[in-house]
Amino acid sequence: MLADNGDAERHQDAAERHRTEAARHEDAAAFDEIAAADDEGAAG
Repeated sequence: MLADNGDAERHQDAAERHRTEAARHEDAAAFDEIAAADDEGAAG
């Protein structure tokens, strides 16, 4: 049985939210790396 268009749209929306959330986590990880490097520089 094929999913109707409403299901397909919901799946697409969910996938987009997951990609957005993943990008947000990547940004946070990059920020943490920069902050750690700044801390090392200040301590050094």
